[in-house]
Amino acid sequence: MHEIDLKDSFKLNDISDKTMNGKYDNILKLVAEDLLKVINAAPCQNECCYIVKQYDCFNEKNVINYRNKTAIYDYLRTIRLCQDGKKHITAIDAPKQYHSLFEKLDIKFVSQNPKIFSTFQGYRYIQVDEIDQSKIDQFLGLVKDTFSAKDEQIYEYLLNWIAQIKQNVGKKTETVLILQGLQDIGKNVFTNVLCELLARYSSKMLLTSIAWQANSMLLLKIRCR
Repeated sequence: MHEIDLKDSFKLNDISDKTMNGKYDNILKLVAEDLLKVINAAPCQNECCYIVKQYDCFNEKNVINYRNKTAIYDYLRTIRLCQDGKKHITAIDAPKQYHSLFEKLDIKFVSQNPKIFSTFQGYRYIQVDEIDQSKIDQFLGLVKDTFSAKDEQIYEYLLNWIAQIKQNVGKKTETVLILQGLQDIGKNVFTNVLCELLARYSSKMLLTSIAWQANSMLLLKIRCR
């Protein structure tokens, strides 16, 4: 069974291209198999929510977006596969015929249940042949000298806090770091590095003093800054 994979280059518009080139031979099952790579459906409040893999040209990467039934149906109807008498067979006929394949029970940040859609699809990283330890040491030096004030206990706690998030996906740390201090001491450097480590799964949140209200921006995210 095909699943949505953000690392895979296949996108929704590729189905249109394959249709134009006659790749499906008017077989709805083949269309459904490709649609499963880019579309799932799950209950969302009082309606069905469609999970769609799309390309974000601004950030140059694949992302997960959520669309209502009308938007998805309208788009898939524009992809005409063939004509059966007076009826046009379009891409929407594939999920209609094989609807059970597209249905998920729910959406969670991470789940081992194949019937639940997991938004977590691994961390983004680039494998390198050589590690520039000097860059790592610069960040560790900032954490130790500035944020830990050279206190070994605090320094170890901060490193363990970061490791806890990275190594235990979906589990809460039960603590939040509040960075307060003068401008230009490196607060943004610290948060920017963390957000890059947690790419796709971090969300910015504005704070009023130290208290804030939770909002929908934080749904299916790891942390805020």
